Amino acid sequence: MSKRLLLITGPPGIGKTTVLMHAVGALKEMGYEVGGMVSREVREGGV
Repeated sequence: MSKRLLLITGPPGIGKTTVLMHAVGALKEMGYEVGGMVSREVREGGV
């Protein structure tokens, strides 16, 4: 099976991490091996 790379970019707060986490869950349920790195942003005071 060939490997594929997905890169998600966009401004802060647009929902990139949320979309990614849902996609990872769906792919794992379909039997795909999913790996990578997610770097969550830490916000203080809503900024």
